[in-house]
Amino acid sequence: MLSHSPTNGEWESVMNQNLDVAGFWRLSNNGRVAHCRAMAAEAERLAVSAGGDVRTSYLGLASKWSELAHELASISRRNS
Repeated sequence: MLSHSPTNGEWESVMNQNLDVAGFWRLSNNGRVAHCRAMAAEAERLAVSAGGDVRTSYLGLASKWSELAHELASISRRNS
């Protein structure tokens, strides 16, 4: 599902942050992309142990986080 799995360093960095919206936008673009990818991976991990509608919801969240990461990465490439 994910086009890029977060590295251990990205994962630890993201999961140790309790970001609000302002904190998210204070991250570098690469940091925002890494955060989104890590959140997608976490939602996929949670989906594995969930069932029914909850599993579907987690997979939906993973998809949306992945889409956001892709869009942010695309914007970054266009602006480079």
